[in-house]
Amino acid sequence: MAGRARTFTAALLLVLPVSVGVGTTPAHAAAVELVNPAGGCWSYVPDRSVDDVLVSPVVSDRSTALEAWGSGVAPTTLTLEARDGTTDRTAGARLTVENGPVIDPALDTVGTATATVTVQPAAGLPAGVEPSIERLEAKFDAQAGMPVTDLVLTGDFAGDFGDTHVIELQSIFFDAPGTPGAPDPDGSVLVCNGQELGEPTVGPLPDLTPGVNPATTPVSIGLKDTFIGHDVRTLAIQDVKGQAVTSAFRAGDTVELRGSGIDAGDAFTAEICDVNKTCASTPGALVADSQGNAAATITIGDDLAAGEALITVKSDSVTLPRPSAVVLGAPSVAAVEKEGKGRLRVALSGVGWDPAATVVVEGRTPDAASSDAQVEVTVGADGTFKTRFVATDVDTTELRLSQEREGGLAALGQTHTLEYLVPIVPPEKEPGENPPGNPGEPSNPGGTSTTVPPVSGTAVAPPVEIPLPGDRPVDEVNGPAGGVAPSAETPLKISEANLAGEASVGEMFGGSSRREVRFLAENVSSSVVTNPLVRLGVGREAGVEPVIVAAEVGDLQPGARVAVAVDVALPMASFGVYQVVGQVGDSEESRFGLEWQTYPWGLIALNLMGVALLAWGLWRRQQRRMNPAPLVAGAEDDEAGASVIDLTALDNWWGNGKIGRPVDDNDSVVDMEAADKWWAKRDSKVS
Repeated sequence: MAGRARTFTAALLLVLPVSVGVGTTPAHAAAVELVNPAGGCWSYVPDRSVDDVLVSPVVSDRSTALEAWGSGVAPTTLTLEARDGTTDRTAGARLTVENGPVIDPALDTVGTATATVTVQPAAGLPAGVEPSIERLEAKFDAQAGMPVTDLVLTGDFAGDFGDTHVIELQSIFFDAPGTPGAPDPDGSVLVCNGQELGEPTVGPLPDLTPGVNPATTPVSIGLKDTFIGHDVRTLAIQDVKGQAVTSAFRAGDTVELRGSGIDAGDAFTAEICDVNKTCASTPGALVADSQGNAAATITIGDDLAAGEALITVKSDSVTLPRPSAVVLGAPSVAAVEKEGKGRLRVALSGVGWDPAATVVVEGRTPDAASSDAQVEVTVGADGTFKTRFVATDVDTTELRLSQEREGGLAALGQTHTLEYLVPIVPPEKEPGENPPGNPGEPSNPGGTSTTVPPVSGTAVAPPVEIPLPGDRPVDEVNGPAGGVAPSAETPLKISEANLAGEASVGEMFGGSSRREVRFLAENVSSSVVTNPLVRLGVGREAGVEPVIVAAEVGDLQPGARVAVAVDVALPMASFGVYQVVGQVGDSEESRFGLEWQTYPWGLIALNLMGVALLAWGLWRRQQRRMNPAPLVAGAEDDEAGASVIDLTALDNWWGNGKIGRPVDDNDSVVDMEAADKWWAKRDSKVS
């Protein structure tokens, strides 16, 4: 059982992959020494049927207690020194053992010493990823009862070590194979590490209980060193002259490539190809510098097809990884036009434009720019964009798209000629107003017919230009039974309109108030409604006119419903009831209204508290002024001088008109000493 546990632990460590990091590489530190390491050693007989003795099960224990690292005559010293990575993507380490353990107290032993070390980035590994296990080896020849000394174990390990790595010593195995025919033909293994317990295996066969010792439960020695890895193989697009990004380019652009990981001084080639294997490459051979870095500049030709770009930088022995990029084709634009009331809506879709740059759309008349508002849109990373242009100028005949380029290169442009003209909307007439072109004709608001006498004599020629007919009042007449009355179809129905959100702490104290207007828009017509405009307005009166807001409804099929949410806000110090008016589409029948109440209750409460505190302070001030010292003395046994007026003396005075007993210091009606005290106390309260 002990052997199976040890085999599983060691095998798990051996198959763990190397993890590569990227970072700054500081200078390599000196070799690291450890004197008299903690823990100890354990001797056991391995299962020789397993080829790798480091993972073979323990057949039996030779040790009965934890054995010392050395003989005790001189201190045991372990020295670990890592070797920096090289351009052939290898690193290494060496371990020196001075005054090591005694392999066998009675026999001379010859065998192989193997040290296991872990290797991982100094910055650490992601959660769940274990460090790799590497080995250092050396042959040893130890005399009976003498410690192993002057033993140097070395090893190399391969990998893309892209930054500073840490190497840590785990265990040292001393394998002494036996000799066939000898008393102990399987020999022994002595393993030393940081485990401080030495419990042998106990119990009868086959139910053995493994003890905790360096062979069954290894503990890291803890001796560490660092090494500097070489650069990882990388390739990146450093710059594209003509673009704001490095992930796309077009004909005429210049692409700068930077790579690393090529062997120093090696010649390499660089090329950019399209999906048809047509390539643009650098002129002549290129050579990596002393650090294995590669640099190349390639100008994109006109013959590369639009699509994925295949970038290759390679030498005779190394091919660098390919960065992702695309070749842009000629810019194009597609348009879908839709007539409206006095306007023409044009949905535009662009392909092949420079990513992360702005395209400007403007209306044009045959002679100059139209009065329509320009539209600006930022192109996506794939070179495409979508936007909408609304033309209201009746003279607009085309849309012009332009995009300025990086590095002073010629701008990109496209023109779309409109298939439709902006509709002309005739002016609306009030009821009873004469239509244009018929001056002098009386209106007929009452609905009665007017008979015009026939014209005799010479016929009158009609005018050259006949104006559009104006609006005339129409009398509604009930049609015959079974007739069909005309009906106007409202395409959109608005329902479940509400204001969502709660008052914030800032709003309670006079801050800005924010809510979210939510509603459902349903297409109740029999045709598709194309991305209707959303308008919102907030004001004190219900008649506030809503304005267009940035809310996307999209195209609604017949019967389709969509939930729309729009943020609205009121400025600071808003107070009272406000009206929110919304409208979807051009029909006012799809208009709705909501009531929005906002009161800064926190601010109001603070003001009321301030007023109450002020009133309470004034009341206390007044009470102090109205609360003088006692003026009247109590009974005769009251403290002398506590009252200004002596009631007993006052009664005698009122009864006899004079003091009825010999005059002394206590016969006066007014106690002057008490009066002085009362005035002094009153003055102190007033001040």
